[in-house]
Amino acid sequence: MKRELLTFPLRRTICLVLLACLLQAVSSCVRSSSPDPLPEIREPEGLTDINSATLSELAVLPGIGEATARKIVAHRETFGAFRRKEHLLLVEGISEKKYLAMRDLITARPKRVAAHREPKDHSSRGSNGNQNRGP
Repeated sequence: MKRELLTFPLRRTICLVLLACLLQAVSSCVRSSSPDPLPEIREPEGLTDINSATLSELAVLPGIGEATARKIVAHRETFGAFRRKEHLLLVEGISEKKYLAMRDLITARPKRVAAHREPKDHSSRGSNGNQNRGP
């Protein structure tokens, strides 16, 4: 019986501390302003975005000359934006050694998705996609 009486104040104190922590967490969430729907992505200073860099910007990277810069741009135009900077290794002429020399200088910033467009009206087309022609 004595043992229970000694632990009751300790339990009560622990419960009060936990309740105070919970209230503090809830109040800090309520006080904070609503987050931006799409926060702007900022690159660290000096990084070259391989998805938007020009030929001249790519050509100054270590191990990349004009010819390899053209290959990077051609790859980007053919296959779309690089998802990760490591995907630069898929470009002909970019060896692992070249990539390691420039990896701290580049980034592959994702492209923003364009606003949703309404679908085109294809009601005048037949089932095979060709336009209906008169008799």
